[in-house]
Amino acid sequence: MCGFVASLITIFAIGVILDLQAPDGQFTLADFKVAWCFQYPVWAFGFISLWRSRQSTRRRMRAEGVYIDPLPHAMAERWRRRKHH
Repeated sequence: MCGFVASLITIFAIGVILDLQAPDGQFTLADFKVAWCFQYPVWAFGFISLWRSRQSTRRRMRAEGVYIDPLPHAMAERWRRRKHH
């Protein structure tokens, strides 16, 4: 749900930025480059939020006695099992 809302906000903000850059509607490539830069902070916020949530979940699971292998190790193990079948 949050990703959908973030997408709508990003689309709206890009439109507003384009309107502010060229109120007459005659957009240039530079106008689009500036407007599209708005999405990078939104992406960064999303990645940081996901990373923090993942850390919190793993910490809570570890406190409950559940251990999950780090992602690279888990992927390598899955790849090894896949090759042997």
